[in-house]
Amino acid sequence: MKRLHFTRPNNLSKLHDELLAAMPGLRPVLNAQGEREAVMQAEGKADDIWLTVPDSTDDVAVTTVVRDHDALAPRSRTRRETLKGMAVSGTLSAAQIQEALGLLL
Repeated sequence: MKRLHFTRPNNLSKLHDELLAAMPGLRPVLNAQGEREAVMQAEGKADDIWLTVPDSTDDVAVTTVVRDHDALAPRSRTRRETLKGMAVSGTLSAAQIQEALGLLL
């Protein structure tokens, strides 16, 4: 694992989502017990951002996502949040139910 440091205004939760969307290899994986295990860790304090990622992670790709991150722009709803809202309202199709179950893994 390697630790990358950046200094810029940030919304850490939003940046975390942006990194996972742009770099599927950083998404959690299932361990031997079938539990989700984090591949990346994001930490921040004020304008400092620390990312712990696998050694094989492309630093240029991470830097590009961090550079393009806009801390003030509202975070768009994740697909999981959209499906959850549809489930609550009872408007999920069979295909969307299957997709939602896949997102839970």
